[in-house]
Amino acid sequence: ISALMAVVITPLPKGLVIPNAAIRRQGTAVGVWKIEDGDAVFVPVALGRTDLAGQVQVLRGLTAGDTIIVYSEAEITANSSISIVDNIPGVTP
Repeated sequence: ISALMAVVITPLPKGLVIPNAAIRRQGTAVGVWKIEDGDAVFVPVALGRTDLAGQVQVLRGLTAGDTIIVYSEAEITANSSISIVDNIPGVTP
């Protein structure tokens, strides 16, 4: 038995997308850690579709230009001390 299957993957609709790696859970809430006035604040978000490149559509909760935490060496809490870097040494974006 053999089968031939074609999968058509459409691009994400235009709009706000973020790396899937930024998505975190706090209890039952799904959100991201957003930087506000130099502090990390957990912001619940409503998500849409995800693409094969690891990007996820944000329907509500963020606006273009918001700064979010994509990677952290340790678990983040509201009292975490944060240091913002443009890239991670040794990692090619």
